[in-house]
Amino acid sequence: MNANTALNQAWADHIEKWRASGLSIKSFCEQGSLMYQQYSY
Repeated sequence: MNANTALNQAWADHIEKWRASGLSIKSFCEQGSLMYQQYSY
């Protein structure tokens, strides 16, 4: 798996977890120590 594929999979995993959480994107990022700005890119 190349680096780009791994990165895409990592973000797909983050998005799946966010959707399952029922939280807003901002709340999910704050709880998971993620940068909110990266989600809105």
